[in-house]
Amino acid sequence: MRSHDSPGAKHPESPNTQLGLVYEPRYLVFHQHRREHTQLRHQYWTWGLGFMAFVVKCYQNDPPQRSQLRRIVLWWFKDQLKQLKNSLRGRHVLPPTMIFAESWGGILGILGEYPRSLKRVEEIRRRFS
Repeated sequence: MRSHDSPGAKHPESPNTQLGLVYEPRYLVFHQHRREHTQLRHQYWTWGLGFMAFVVKCYQNDPPQRSQLRRIVLWWFKDQLKQLKNSLRGRHVLPPTMIFAESWGGILGILGEYPRSLKRVEEIRRRFS
């Protein structure tokens, strides 16, 4: 994806400046290949779920960014639809099941994953305090 294709973050002191990614070759990242199709599909589902839960958290806690967050959600679902169309036409590296899984995770993320997560965290805190 090119940087101008996504709504990306803006620098708070210079709103016309797009923030970029930084390459750091000394970083170590844990990577695990999923051996089964169901495990990989679950991973895509969790990516959609987690991303949209994060967006909901930001929406609730950062009112000045709400219009930007609405644009991100709209962009994300449009992009998911575009990926699905390409996949169904055989023009995408992923099969439709993976894109459906990520999209479904995103839908569930918007519909309440963040509040459910807060409840789980509070239960864990009570258990260990």
